[in-house]
Amino acid sequence: ISADRLNSDSGRQVNEDRIMTITRVDNESMPTASTCIKILFLPYYKTEKKLISMFNKALEYMDKSGFALE
Repeated sequence: ISADRLNSDSGRQVNEDRIMTITRVDNESMPTASTCIKILFLPYYKTEKKLISMFNKALEYMDKSGFALE
């Protein structure tokens, strides 16, 4: 094995490890459907504007987590 190929393979493994680590962290940090719903119903909102704002945030979390919004 040439030194260039060895370095290339080593670099590829580092990149694959980095991708796996990032994927693992992202999956663990994603909110569940239950978390999204609790964002809406646990707090008391004094204004309709605040409720709408938090509802939109909950929908964004659900969308990022892969829940269908249709």
